[in-house]
Amino acid sequence: MSEQHDEKLKPVSLSPTVTSLLKPTADLLGAELKDFIEAKIKSAKTKKKAENLKSHLEAACDSLSDATKEPAQDLGFGQLDLFFGLGILFGECGSRR
Repeated sequence: MSEQHDEKLKPVSLSPTVTSLLKPTADLLGAELKDFIEAKIKSAKTKKKAENLKSHLEAACDSLSDATKEPAQDLGFGQLDLFFGLGILFGECGSRR
């Protein structure tokens, strides 16, 4: 009879029990960790964008300051005539026709 009793017993696995106990905690920790990492990445991207914008603005300011240091060039009559001619074509200089 003990042989029949042994055949009816099924092996007990702890894996489903441990999984059912730890899975909710692991899911919560996983979600928290994911949110934490996403926030860090977003912060780093924002900081990088700000640094990039700052470097572009500094470069533009430097180029403008360099351009203002150069002496102004006098325009010749040919260039002025071209300028006023284009203005007339586009209707910007209505006084000279």
